[in-house]
Amino acid sequence: MALVSVVIPVYGVEAYLSRCVDSVLAQTLEDIEIILVDDGSPDRCPQLCDQYAAVHPHIQVVHKENGGLASARNGGMAVARGKYLFFLDSDDWIDPNALQELVEVAEAEGVDFVRFRPMYAGWPGIADGTLCDFGTEEGMTQGLYSRQRMERELYPRLLGTRQLTLGPVVAAWRSLYRRAFLEEHGLRFDQQVRYCEDTVFSARVVRAAQSFYYLDGPRYYHYWYNGGSITKSFRADRWQAFQRLMDAFEHYFGEDVRFAPQLPLQKLYCVMSALSERRRISGVGARWKWCREICRDPRTRAAMAALGQVEGSWKLKLTLRLAALRWSALLAVL
Repeated sequence: MALVSVVIPVYGVEAYLSRCVDSVLAQTLEDIEIILVDDGSPDRCPQLCDQYAAVHPHIQVVHKENGGLASARNGGMAVARGKYLFFLDSDDWIDPNALQELVEVAEAEGVDFVRFRPMYAGWPGIADGTLCDFGTEEGMTQGLYSRQRMERELYPRLLGTRQLTLGPVVAAWRSLYRRAFLEEHGLRFDQQVRYCEDTVFSARVVRAAQSFYYLDGPRYYHYWYNGGSITKSFRADRWQAFQRLMDAFEHYFGEDVRFAPQLPLQKLYCVMSALSERRRISGVGARWKWCREICRDPRTRAAMAALGQVEGSWKLKLTLRLAALRWSALLAVL
């Protein structure tokens, strides 16, 4: 059994795959298994994966039909045998000391997972090595988070905040997990969720954990700007993806009274994010159709009821007021 299993989902990253895999092969920690999950990639990635496995015995390849990132990660988890589990996106890479230092922290603190903050790489207008800031970790400080501290400081904003940000712990590729902890609680990625799938997974991880350790400051992980990735390009099914995301949060947290007040805020975040996609759509008619579909959805009605709970800058409040007015006007003519 390896000490760390590194799961790398692979799809359409022929230009970046070698950089990613080589960064894991260069780790100072030697007791590693690398699991390359070919998610039906249409380029040369399947052949590249097999070439790596033919040379490096601690690399195994899972070839599967395309099912999305959640499915690929689950496929890797199914064959992982390491004490710890690490997710690495195939267009990113990690520093040579990353896994060694994360394991040392996990072993010393005896936690369910170790959380860290990555660095931007190749992002327009942002210097490489800059702290990756999603605006979600405000108030978090480096150190041990016990169950009591999580309940006090993180649970009240685990799913969404009054400032319309995601919860404080998102992105599965920013943590080293104890695999037995994930197995014990049956924690897998929801394969129905094809966008922001790790936000649901991460929230469930925090709720299940007894403790984790948080490392502040830019370190270890280089988050590459890939303009063709799902998070940075328009998809015609983006609203359907947000619908599934809202439904997943409702499914996993809807009966937990501790998080009930956050669900409308999480929905509002999804609705506003989906509406903002209209800027990427060409043609007034197409934009109208996009907004109409969103505004007709009962999830949107539930989300708009949370407008009064939002806190933040005057700009955010003005944007929301204008959105509410447009939403009401649009409903009147639907």
